[in-house]
Amino acid sequence: MVDPTTVNTSLAIPIRGSDVGTWDLPVNGNFNAIDSMFGGVTTIALAAATVTLLSSQGQQAVIRFTGTLANDIQVVLPNIIKGWTVDNRLTNSPSTGFVAQIVTPGSSFGIGAAPSNSEIYYDGIGVYYRNLERVGTYVDFAGSQVPRWVSFCSGAQPYLLCNGTTFSSATYPILTSLLGSTTLPDARGRVRMMSNQGTNRVTVFNGDTLFLGGGDQQVQAHTHTGSGTTSDVSADHTHTGSGSTPVSGTTSTESVFHTHTGSGTTSFVSADHTHTGSGTTSVEQQGFNFNFSGTTSDISANHTHSYTTAQFLGILADVGSQTGLPNNSASPQTGTVSNGHTHTYSGTTGTQNQNHTHTYSFTTSGISANHTHTYSFTSANQSVLHTHTFSASGAYSFTTSGASNGHTHTYSFTTASFGAGASLNMQPTYVGGITMIRAA
Repeated sequence: MVDPTTVNTSLAIPIRGSDVGTWDLPVNGNFNAIDSMFGGVTTIALAAATVTLLSSQGQQAVIRFTGTLANDIQVVLPNIIKGWTVDNRLTNSPSTGFVAQIVTPGSSFGIGAAPSNSEIYYDGIGVYYRNLERVGTYVDFAGSQVPRWVSFCSGAQPYLLCNGTTFSSATYPILTSLLGSTTLPDARGRVRMMSNQGTNRVTVFNGDTLFLGGGDQQVQAHTHTGSGTTSDVSADHTHTGSGSTPVSGTTSTESVFHTHTGSGTTSFVSADHTHTGSGTTSVEQQGFNFNFSGTTSDISANHTHSYTTAQFLGILADVGSQTGLPNNSASPQTGTVSNGHTHTYSGTTGTQNQNHTHTYSFTTSGISANHTHTYSFTSANQSVLHTHTFSASGAYSFTTSGASNGHTHTYSFTTASFGAGASLNMQPTYVGGITMIRAA
């Protein structure tokens, strides 16, 4: 009489008195099966056809898949209620992504065989994963979509894509209770952060409300302030400025290699200066000689000039007379008022001549007052230890140039407000993939 078997793992149950002389056969078989359940490995080569596991294969602790799939296939479990470690060593190419689906006897319920190692169990009705993350756990996956082995699960899938879509509360009751709704979090194109939990660290939006999205790529409006002093040596640089309000001030006392250009008229009082000049007089006389020498006084008003006289046709003539008429005075007087100056001269005119000229040169000296000089000038390009005083009553602009050393610039500033909508590239350095949530 054949011994019955256990419900879950098909171990033999020897009937009392039925195995006389052979009782050790089913018991030894049971021990072998138990040993396989704890440490046995069965290897199944997969290719293109459905494979149904034997009870002896189902009694092993590890089911190992090898080979390369030509298409999606099914692996049918034996009617043994237990758990397995599935060691998936299939060499599918990423471009095809074919999947082996592990199904219950009769192929009414199945799950996808996850890559590498996974834990599954069969409860007599359906086959499920075990030892995955807790429901509600985020899983970042380095791919562009949910893996195909996830979508090959009958009924509830172990992971759902966080894309803001809705799901069935009947299929995923635990996830519904956790999220408080049937809407998935939307992690697309966002950086996930943890809840404020009352710390107020996230202020762009309400950081205490779970799954609330907010923020953008814009920089918030802000300003930059600063102040300081530049170093004391600088050369060959330019300062440019302009404004519309009155300004005044005095430059520092030391500066080199610059020029001053100007023009104007001096005031009418001046002392201790010299005039140098030369020229040619024009005169029209005939028939007499001029011989003169003398020195005017150095300080006088209504002063005189002493000079010799000349004879013209035997008549004593006043050479200094403006009229040119004979003058019997041996010491005639010149007019005008002037003080503090000197005229030095000497010379001899030529012989009788008409329509002739006199060439002269002179240098005045001493002190003179109540006269003006008109001038224009450009100073040399080097000057030290002087100041420039300036003022402006309205709009102005300027540019300095040249080389300057031994000076400092003190500054303070506040930039204009920035961040009113200009987009800056604040994206991550790479797109890492997708975010899923453990759903069932």
